[in-house]
Amino acid sequence: MAEFPSPSWKDYELLDSGAGEKLERFGAYVLARPEPKALWDKSLPDAEWRRLAHTTFTPGAGFGKAGKEDSGTWNRLKKMDDQWYIDYANADGLKMDLRLGLTSFKHVGVFPEQAPNWDWIYRQTRVLAQKLGRTPRVLNLFAYTGAASLAAKAAGRLPGAQPLFQRLLRPAGRDGDAPGHAHGLAGKRRTCPERPLRQGPAPVHRRADDAVVD
Repeated sequence: MAEFPSPSWKDYELLDSGAGEKLERFGAYVLARPEPKALWDKSLPDAEWRRLAHTTFTPGAGFGKAGKEDSGTWNRLKKMDDQWYIDYANADGLKMDLRLGLTSFKHVGVFPEQAPNWDWIYRQTRVLAQKLGRTPRVLNLFAYTGAASLAAKAAGRLPGAQPLFQRLLRPAGRDGDAPGHAHGLAGKRRTCPERPLRQGPAPVHRRADDAVVD
């Protein structure tokens, strides 16, 4: 499985990386933040990084240590919103709107390198729907930001998801459904697959057709 997004994703771009950092564009905004795996030298000079970046992340004293990843601050270099939307679409018809935001632990609410997994989940759920002749029920047992859940939902249906990070929502227009679009929130399931799925206030005793695990 590839661990990098397709270059056709217009709202995301890795502009540069190196010296323990990465420079990324999420929609209209460019962010510079730590990346421990970037052990090589930067391709662009530091002055160009500062010219392009809307904000940079400065780790705190405990950043990266167990239980201390919430330490750090964003330093605004240009005017930008606290929260904003980006679009994701692929050639198979998957379309998602992702709401991002700056957090104190350097993340923004989406992991771009997971995009190939979203594509795969979308394709497999569509195949399952055709095989079953109905909308499949997909249980996501690992949904940190919710994008994988929305990919399954765009191709079928995802019952029983509980919100953990409320960062992903709304299709185009941000206020209604559209074919191929997914909206809603999905978080990490902390229950076992054997437990009943929930739909509304009462549990529904039925089995999921497929599951996403990590």
